[in-house]
Amino acid sequence: MTHHPTALSRRHLLLGGVAASLVGGAARALARTETPSRMVGLAGLDAPVEVFEDQWGVPHVRAASVPDAFFANGYLIARDRLWQLDFDYRRSIGRLAEVFGPDFVPSDTANRLFLFRGDAQAEFAALPPTVQACARAYVAGINAYLEQARATGEKLPPEFTIFSYHPLQWDVLDLVRIRAEATGNTKAEIRRARLAAQGALDYDALIMPLRPAHKLKVPDGLDVHAVTEQDLGLFGVLQDGLPLSGLHRPPPQSEGDHRRANEGSNAWVIAPTRTATGRPILANDPHLSFSSPGPRHVIHLTAPGLDVIGGGSAGMPGVMQGHTAHFAFGRTNFHIDQEDLFILRTHPAHPERYFHNGRWVEMERMETTIAVRGEAARTVTLRYAAQGPVVSEDAARNRAVAVSATWLYPGANGMLANIGINLAQDWSSFRAALKLHTSPTNFTYADTAGNIGWQAAGGLPERTGGHDGLMPAPGDGRYDWKGLQPLDALPNSFNPARGWFGTSNELNLPADYPYEQRCVSYEWKDPYRYNRVAEVLAASPHATLAQSVALQHDTLSHLALSVVKLLPDVPADIRAEADLLRRWDGRVEAKSAAAALYEVWWTRLNTLFYQALVPENLRALLPQPLNA
Repeated sequence: MTHHPTALSRRHLLLGGVAASLVGGAARALARTETPSRMVGLAGLDAPVEVFEDQWGVPHVRAASVPDAFFANGYLIARDRLWQLDFDYRRSIGRLAEVFGPDFVPSDTANRLFLFRGDAQAEFAALPPTVQACARAYVAGINAYLEQARATGEKLPPEFTIFSYHPLQWDVLDLVRIRAEATGNTKAEIRRARLAAQGALDYDALIMPLRPAHKLKVPDGLDVHAVTEQDLGLFGVLQDGLPLSGLHRPPPQSEGDHRRANEGSNAWVIAPTRTATGRPILANDPHLSFSSPGPRHVIHLTAPGLDVIGGGSAGMPGVMQGHTAHFAFGRTNFHIDQEDLFILRTHPAHPERYFHNGRWVEMERMETTIAVRGEAARTVTLRYAAQGPVVSEDAARNRAVAVSATWLYPGANGMLANIGINLAQDWSSFRAALKLHTSPTNFTYADTAGNIGWQAAGGLPERTGGHDGLMPAPGDGRYDWKGLQPLDALPNSFNPARGWFGTSNELNLPADYPYEQRCVSYEWKDPYRYNRVAEVLAASPHATLAQSVALQHDTLSHLALSVVKLLPDVPADIRAEADLLRRWDGRVEAKSAAAALYEVWWTRLNTLFYQALVPENLRALLPQPLNA
């Protein structure tokens, strides 16, 4: 099947995130205007599959079985996003250096270090049979497209010619092995320990105030004076991104100012008792960066027992956000502290031994060979402690650092979580599917029966020894995690009495939640976006779809208005500018001179505050901007 690129409209790009009113089956959502293509006779496909391409280039799949629909999902993502798919796959399994050269050896090493080390076959076999079948079919679809392209001589994306290489065949067990989600607060752990070493721990609140209020405490036994950024080692390699300057011109670094406070996503659900139509509304605008190719691949999958449309991610089966014939589902980032650093004391004469639970223990080690383009292959040694992968070692100082991460635990098969979500029929089966979801996420839900809900999901560690995860901990055994807490340990809400629920990455743990005991997180986004959403929803007893779309484009900044209120009397030569700000309605719009003035003024004011409040000797540890 030949693919003809189609220009995509903004509506297409946002299909997985715009407001949606539940009015019936997804299969009737878009008119079919073109003759369908057919998939037939491909390895791994049980029956012919029809694919309609609509006017926005969105594929609509009609299959005879659920696995065949996921086969088409894999085939089409390979057809539409092959280079993105292959690049991300190579990165995740540690095979970039063989294409792009020695600069990528650290990345390959780090990614191999964080692959799942358990029995991948047994892990896969423990999944529900339908999830297994769909995962196999998805990978078979990818490989079928690769085989078809090879057999027919179909032209591959130009990157494969530019870099002179071929895409990899996929292995379904890699969907179990691939785990790395290095998005936690380990850099902040290092920062706080270094501030504590200088007796300046209270300054951390200028950058990241803790919510709920919490007193920072150095874990007993931690030598804060010995902690450095080098402790992150290979984990820092994962967090810092890839050395892409040799592949293309890197984009300019983002200005380090208050605009970072606007990063995040919004989602809300409104009950039918508060809408003009008597049907629930779900709205979701994930604030994902613009990129080429885009971060989401929009697709519609139908088969007996499956009807889902929305945005997915290349290499991850199914739809991440969208709607089925029964319910709509959205997502924003929830905050769970899913990674901790553990400082190991190593043996002076045997640096691969570390002191744990009262005795010297040998690290586990594994050698792996990394092919390197233009050079001889390199053999590297990966090491593991009781807490997890060893990311750095310093034999001269008798220390090493290990990382515990929720996404490395058995059962944390987040790559396959969408399948169960897409097949769910109601709130109960939806929540059951989220048990597989590892990434910290606020899931919003609205169904055709009129129910709305919210469930926080993701791997939640069970810490010990009173450790709060905000600084590194000694790796001698007293602070080791016990495992993961169940999904029921995270909060949820079903049909809330007020008739709506919203989330914008803010602290949304209920007031009676045992946060000190469960230790979810103390690091959340500022509440300004949520407060604006709550203000509008609370004042809308007969909400409409148009109002939710308007709210997604809302530009009112209560933060800006609160800052402007603090303006003192000013000299006569700038009184006109001050009056312009005082008359401003607080809407940050391109046509507004006051908004432009505010943005420049607040940016510079934040810098002045930073210079006044942060001592010069701490500025290397405390990056701008200050928390608003």
